[in-house]
Amino acid sequence: MQDPTRRFSDRASYYAKFRPTYPEELLAYLRGFFPLPAVVADIGSGTGILTRQLLDHGYIVYAVEPNEPMRAEAERALKTYSGFHSVIGRAEATAEQIFAKYEYDGKVTVEYETKLYLGRWGKKEEGGRRN
Repeated sequence: MQDPTRRFSDRASYYAKFRPTYPEELLAYLRGFFPLPAVVADIGSGTGILTRQLLDHGYIVYAVEPNEPMRAEAERALKTYSGFHSVIGRAEATAEQIFAKYEYDGKVTVEYETKLYLGRWGKKEEGGRRN
């Protein structure tokens, strides 16, 4: 069985190019829960689709992604955003485990986490969708 953190390694550029963005209504809805200014950890950020949208709305985003090609795609696309921080990590890791490796002006306080696709990749019999 393939390591799930390498699932899209061979197609990260296609994922970035063809995967749709999230509806603006969703971002407006999230803004009601995440008032600005705020720091958000996008867990399982992939190529940075949601990360970019959060950055465009004014959030500081720590994009946490274990897959190197997916993370590299996000870093390439989002390097000009001052609020973008790329982090190597897995969804199972706690904020302390992930951010203990990084020194961002001393202390990082993550106020919100996004995990919009976490259920999607669950076992089919539990309602998740298998691709």
